[in-house]
Amino acid sequence: MKISNLQIIFLSIFAVALVAGVLIFAGVIPVGTSAPTGAQGNVVIWGTIKGDLMSAPIDTLNKQNKTYRIIYIEKNAENFDTQLTEALARGTGPDIFFMGNDLIIRHSDKVFTIPFTSVPENTFRDTFISLSEIYLKKDGLIALPFSVDPLVMYYNRAMFEGAGVATPPKTWDEFADLAKKITVLGPSRNILKSAVSFGGFSNVNHAKDLLAAELIQRGNPIVSLDPVSGFRSRLADTFGLSASPASTIFSFYTDFANSVKDVYSWNPSLPNSQSAFIAGDLATYFGYASEVLSIQAKNPNLNFSVAQLPQTKGVSIKATFGRMNALAISKVSPNISTAYTVASQLSGADFQGKLSVALGLPPVRRDLLASRPVTPYYLPVFYDSALISKAWFDPSAKDTDAIFKAIVDDINSGRQTAQSAVGKGAASLDLLLRGQR
Repeated sequence: MKISNLQIIFLSIFAVALVAGVLIFAGVIPVGTSAPTGAQGNVVIWGTIKGDLMSAPIDTLNKQNKTYRIIYIEKNAENFDTQLTEALARGTGPDIFFMGNDLIIRHSDKVFTIPFTSVPENTFRDTFISLSEIYLKKDGLIALPFSVDPLVMYYNRAMFEGAGVATPPKTWDEFADLAKKITVLGPSRNILKSAVSFGGFSNVNHAKDLLAAELIQRGNPIVSLDPVSGFRSRLADTFGLSASPASTIFSFYTDFANSVKDVYSWNPSLPNSQSAFIAGDLATYFGYASEVLSIQAKNPNLNFSVAQLPQTKGVSIKATFGRMNALAISKVSPNISTAYTVASQLSGADFQGKLSVALGLPPVRRDLLASRPVTPYYLPVFYDSALISKAWFDPSAKDTDAIFKAIVDDINSGRQTAQSAVGKGAASLDLLLRGQR
């Protein structure tokens, strides 16, 4: 069969791309900021970070690259998963997409695994914060870390000082005394001022993530991956203790919404926790580092500061919850080798330094976290919190929100004990995980 000139051109282009891809994934072309020979074309990235924050560092990178171009497309976080699922099912969509921990189970089979010959496991662990290890598989990486947003504790300095409290709590146990000192109740035990928004779910921002952080601090991974049976719930496991850490945590948490308890400080009639904090009616608010500028803007007169998330007393594991965006390369990308080059550049030290400044967030790289900024005052806390950030294999953010909410509601209503509510929640989580297999 005679081969046309056009076919010869296409075969030549394919051969160049194939050679580049082999070199990259054999480790000949290392992870870094330089572009390998053969990297070319457009690389489309779908992400949930605002486009105006991404434009400057990406424009700088595009000016340096002569043979390929990065195109970042901002997507709405609310329907990101739906749009991504539909695009991947059609064999279209982006070359690279943001993969949070709640997308790992759903989409890890749709990404190109970066082998350890290209990024050795020890190099990966030594380069990126420990939260990144959730993207490790036995044969390589499913994504390269890009950004992290750790959960921190905001606190109202004026409310603390007015109650004679000099420093913010460092352990969860201290909140029992804090509630008694700061919470102000009206004649009918209506809450006028609150120390902490424990106990509820619907009007507590990030309630699931806060509870997850406490579970992880106590050594409960919530979901684990068994090499034989796959993902399974660990929520109700006792880990050799007389009671499951989860039942202890949920019981402590819901006590603050029980009007007969002396720690009573929250109920469903109150506004959401961020609004209450901004209004000066809530002494402590558990929010993400990315919320600091919004809080300042909504109430410039609010006298507040920020501290690391409190830890579990007597437990050596230091942890907070962190939201991570990682760069996953789609299996259906027509330009996998160049997509890898781009992902490598975006997780490299040079770009990460620029991105950290643009976002006002800590970087995901250990080498950059080693040099903590002095100002603004909250950045050192954000940097320290990034280092201890953890996450879990959340199979579906919306569905697990419902599971955690049901546990809290069942305890608060008196329908079930903490132990039985956690057991019921663990069973629901297992059903959800089986549905994802």
